[in-house]
Amino acid sequence: KPYLIKITSDWCFSCIHIEPVWKEVVQELEGLGVGIGVVHAGYERRLAHHLGAHSTPSILGIINGKISFFHNAVVREN
Repeated sequence: KPYLIKITSDWCFSCIHIEPVWKEVVQELEGLGVGIGVVHAGYERRLAHHLGAHSTPSILGIINGKISFFHNAVVREN
C-alpha cells in the first residue's frame, strides 16, 4: 500500500500555509486507497530522521519501501 506522509512541527508557518491543500489531497487519495500519515518532527524526532526529513514541512511518499520526497510547490495543481 502506498503512503503519503507530511512531516510537520510547532511554529512552522509554512506547515500552516500548506494545510488546506494537504487536507484536500488527503481526502482525494484516501478514497483511492493511499495511506496517509502525519509525523510531528518535535515529538517523533527519530522517525522523522529515519524517513530522511530534515526540515518542515516535508511531504514524502513511500511506495514498496522506497521513499520519495515531494520537492515542488505545495499547490493543488502539483
